[in-house]
Amino acid sequence: MSQREKWRHLIPTSLLQVTVHPDWEAVERRARARDARLRIVLQLVVIGVGLLAALLSALDGDAGAARLAETILFTLAFVCFPLWASLWRLDVGDRQRWPALAGIVAAAAVALLSTPAALRTPAWLALPHWPPYLALLSPLATWGGLYWLGRDRPGFLAGLGLGQGSEVLHQVAIGLALGATLGLHLTAVVASAPLRLPLQAPGLPALGWSLLFALGVYAAGQELTFRGLLFGLLSRGQPVRAARIITFIVALNVLVHSASTFGAADPALWLLLLAYEAVFALMATGLRNYHGSIWPSLAMNVVYHLFAAGMLR
Repeated sequence: MSQREKWRHLIPTSLLQVTVHPDWEAVERRARARDARLRIVLQLVVIGVGLLAALLSALDGDAGAARLAETILFTLAFVCFPLWASLWRLDVGDRQRWPALAGIVAAAAVALLSTPAALRTPAWLALPHWPPYLALLSPLATWGGLYWLGRDRPGFLAGLGLGQGSEVLHQVAIGLALGATLGLHLTAVVASAPLRLPLQAPGLPALGWSLLFALGVYAAGQELTFRGLLFGLLSRGQPVRAARIITFIVALNVLVHSASTFGAADPALWLLLLAYEAVFALMATGLRNYHGSIWPSLAMNVVYHLFAAGMLR
């Protein structure tokens, strides 16, 4: 009796067929159904956070407590949720998820409390004023947590659009160049506009803090959510054209940006920044679609928003 015939006597035929010839179509159907549910939840989270951010901005957007609440809410929804969802898709237990996610939220709160005096308003006096260099904790927590969670899980990083390889530096260089170009164009338009909107050049502490905050919270959250997890969920196994995916992500990106800056002191500046945010989102999502990675869009996000949030604050 051959070895194969011996195994057939020991293992039921049905179990042998499932083990040797699994129903990959059923596995794929379950994966698609899970991703569809996750996609709906993510869209609801994005819209809900946008509405709450608009409410906070409308009530008292300049108050330190409102900014702190908005930062924590943004970090939970746009940084922690994509990480949690990507790990959930890989069936990773909660014990490995929560320590890193809690550290990211705490570091984001510390970063906001270390906002330089040049970027604070009188309404911030009730909050503690910590040294600006503490903002370094935010990118360390965010990207350190990403590395720790994905060190043995290539699918985790790939699900967030964090490609690896020799092309990363080239993609980052492209993003930096495009971000600087768009930011300089925005600055030129503001300086030459008939409205004569005031330009405010930030000092070195404010510029450094804005860079660290973007790397740890704002730019990282936008890219991980919109062009990382959501782009992957929309494009995975879906017969949808790239143009429709890009349009949908741009619309959500602009919605969140408009909600978080709603109630700005200068309506003309708010409208101008909103138009440029749409251009940025279109370019960044196009980069994601072309390169298959969020590295170029992340670099573009950081540089462009240094112009938008720093020079025009």
